[in-house]
Amino acid sequence: MSIFDSIQPNVGVAVREHPSQSLSIIRLPRNESLRIMPKSGMMNIFMALVACEELSKVSIERGKARRIFRDGISSDTPMYSSVGVQVSRLGGVLERSPRYASLPDCHWKTIINMTRRAESTLESFADTNVLRQLSAAKETVNFMTLSAPNSHERVKYFGALAFGRNVFLRCHTDDDFTLSVTQIYLRGRDVYAPTDEPVAFFCFPTRRVAIPMRPGDFLIFDATIPHSVSSRCHRSDDIMCVSFYLKSMVVGLNDNSIALSSDQKKLLAFRP
Repeated sequence: MSIFDSIQPNVGVAVREHPSQSLSIIRLPRNESLRIMPKSGMMNIFMALVACEELSKVSIERGKARRIFRDGISSDTPMYSSVGVQVSRLGGVLERSPRYASLPDCHWKTIINMTRRAESTLESFADTNVLRQLSAAKETVNFMTLSAPNSHERVKYFGALAFGRNVFLRCHTDDDFTLSVTQIYLRGRDVYAPTDEPVAFFCFPTRRVAIPMRPGDFLIFDATIPHSVSSRCHRSDDIMCVSFYLKSMVVGLNDNSIALSSDQKKLLAFRP
């Protein structure tokens, strides 16, 4: 694979599938990622995710095709957790897992704010047709997005975020409705800088591309393209890899018993 990178903090990385198609992979210029992120307080983000991890207790089931591995020689079971809207096996969707009911409000506020920054990234750098699709879906279907309990706080687009600490992921695809956004946070650093070194690589094997990820970098990507996360660049690092996403089944409400609205019937009639 080729390593796509730029040492200039005002230059990003982008991959387009075809000249007539939208960009499928975008790593923001380093300066832009740092502008969107808070100037300090990175450890608040890291510790909010650690608190969620402790409440998760067990890793989410992803199947053999998307198996998660623990980085290093630790015998601990690899943990991969998800916070936000979930598809129910009994039909429909759940606003959030009951396991996070005791998560302090300060951590919920941090999670909502970091998700809104990811959405701001999507709005600023994704192609117009991606945003039009999201707006049309919101007008047509009343799907749930990530929200905080005991509050009216709700994000615009993403349903949930998934994260793992010092893990690497087998190459896989996800059935996401729109582009996803991913970041990596580094423990022990409250401020990130333009000159930070990469801590891991986000890989797209079928595109023969590996993209270095520095702490706080925003990467926008099409999750239907096979992708994976590498192990850490440095064994001494303690990193948290996070992805913000919206599942197609969440937009579809995962319940065939719901009657179609008049607008939805009109759209169905015009389907090719």
